[in-house]
Amino acid sequence: MIMDHLQKRYINRSELIDDINFIKNTLYPVDNKKANTLIIELFERWMYTASDSPWKMDYTELEINTAEELIKLSSKKVYFHDNPTVKNYSIRSKHYNLRNII
Repeated sequence: MIMDHLQKRYINRSELIDDINFIKNTLYPVDNKKANTLIIELFERWMYTASDSPWKMDYTELEINTAEELIKLSSKKVYFHDNPTVKNYSIRSKHYNLRNII
């Protein structure tokens, strides 16, 4: 296991792909079990650190509060434009785009 302070933080998926290709070309022929374990660890790091990962959850307090307010309003079937606490919103195919809510 790699020590926590040495773990790489990914910026995007292409960095992960480069690392996986490096591991496949260098370590996989020698020790495929270790290579697979390392690839899984790197993928999990990408999941939680890269900005292009759909698993990264770094919402602001405002986004969380707005989402909670929209859920409450939706369950009460309140029209959003009638509620002064929700100023701007974006609706796409019946799904709320929480990044556009301020």
